Amino acid sequence: MKRHPMTELKFIGTDKYYYKSNKFITHFLNALSSTFPAGEQFFVRSVRRFRTSENTELEREITRFIRDEATHTIAHDIFNKYAETYGIPIYKMQKHIGILLKIVETYLTPKTCLAITVALEHYTAAMGKEMLRTDYWLSNMDDEYRKLWEMHSREEVDHRCVAWDVYDRNNGSFKVKKVVMIATSVILWSILSIITAKFMLNDKDMNLFDILTETYTGLYELLNSDYGFLHHMFKEIPLFFDERYHPSMS
Repeated sequence: MKRHPMTELKFIGTDKYYYKSNKFITHFLNALSSTFPAGEQFFVRSVRRFRTSENTELEREITRFIRDEATHTIAHDIFNKYAETYGIPIYKMQKHIGILLKIVETYLTPKTCLAITVALEHYTAAMGKEMLRTDYWLSNMDDEYRKLWEMHSREEVDHRCVAWDVYDRNNGSFKVKKVVMIATSVILWSILSIITAKFMLNDKDMNLFDILTETYTGLYELLNSDYGFLHHMFKEIPLFFDERYHPSMS
């Protein structure tokens, strides 16, 4: 079987700060990458528990979803291991995320884990759409990293409906889904903030002045109302709480 191009990416010899205009954004993307391998394995397990033997379009979409997520896991695992060569403890963070998600699965029901997957897939689709909306973000990345984030973004957008449809097919509660989204959002952004801060503070190639200035300019770039990645991405989140909404609508 032909290997997916994402798993063929080679990061050896590439720059530590691959988002060229800002070091904070590089580390923010590193923080995201640290969550993907374990997170996407969690998504696969959550959806797979609700598979059926029926020959339906949704079942075929589940197969594609599992294939995509497995590819993303491999690609980000390769990158995360490489990032460690620059002294970025990204692979260690990846392992901690894996342990956390195993604990989640131990104490929560399969349907609640599926609801968590629905919430996080809404985020990854929103991130993917914003990454692809303009050339601003991808054009600021070195080539191999641009390929990684572009391919990942396209596939997240393509399979954005799968977990949602599986949850609906199994009569998932809308109220539970809303509560899970709120809790998941708090936990997700707390984790990303902590990991990004850790990467910045542990970066031996930056002094305190660099950390402060790169953080300020990076946050402005991410949050400003004109082209801010997070500013536009967050516009997608309120849609989740509209009972009439379906991911295919955006």
